[in-house]
Amino acid sequence: MYSSSVLQNFPRHLTVEEINEPLKVIEKFFLKHDISESREMLKQWLRITLIGDFVEMGSLQRAEFLAFFENIERVVEAVHVIKLREMAWQGIKP
Repeated sequence: MYSSSVLQNFPRHLTVEEINEPLKVIEKFFLKHDISESREMLKQWLRITLIGDFVEMGSLQRAEFLAFFENIERVVEAVHVIKLREMAWQGIKP
């Protein structure tokens, strides 16, 4: 049986194919969001969080932020998979 920490750290938003090829997730992200757009979205996200004007945004802009968040979450999971593989290759236990 798996411990809860193993299941907690298992990617929840990646397909089996994406877990096997996590770099594709990162590539897909940057096909959708180039680096300058990503920086701008992160700045806006911070501003919205600090100022709290999310409600004043239009539904299209809120949907864009939600999609961006979901894509960031997938990139984080892909990077986690890559890091675990690197650690295993080096013989380091997670």
